[in-house]
Amino acid sequence: MTSSLASPKLIDAAAREARAYVIGTGRAADRQTAVDFGAQEFVDLEHDALEDVGGVDLVFDVIGGDIGKRSAGLIRAGGTLVSIVGPPEARPADGLSTSSSSPIVPN
Repeated sequence: MTSSLASPKLIDAAAREARAYVIGTGRAADRQTAVDFGAQEFVDLEHDALEDVGGVDLVFDVIGGDIGKRSAGLIRAGGTLVSIVGPPEARPADGLSTSSSSPIVPN
């Protein structure tokens, strides 16, 4: 799962419910916040290779652009890409993608 810190409460709640292993992404300054919200691993998008993450089942994209495209390439066969920034610019090779035209706001 990859995300910026724009929707941490939603991502944290969904990940806990699914008992998911969460990989947060962002800038180095975002690392502690991502960990505080439940990320077990963190990828610094300015210094780490996102592609080293390997296959994931779900990408929750709140960044879009180049990061969204690169994240789509990480999804395993049958996995899902969810984007809240608009229609995904790239789709998983053998999986599903969906988008929301309006922000999802947790209770």
